[in-house]
Amino acid sequence: MERLTGRERQVLLLLGGGASNRAIGRRLGIGERTVKKHLTSILAKTGVSSRLAAALLAQHRHAELCPYAGGVASEGVPEGHRP
Repeated sequence: MERLTGRERQVLLLLGGGASNRAIGRRLGIGERTVKKHLTSILAKTGVSSRLAAALLAQHRHAELCPYAGGVASEGVPEGHRP
């Protein structure tokens, strides 16, 4: 998880919440192609082989991924992650 960029972490968190590429892109203000590129990078860095495996990883390691769990939220933070 340490190898993921901040944006990759955001994408992974949203993926773990069940968001589609389109929904992730809209939420983060990026295109679907960019979301796909981030997902490709996430799969490579985490060693998982599918979108489903990445989503499950995000759910399992949520606290490690989400810097807002006990802090102050900012723009672009998924709804369920705001204090």
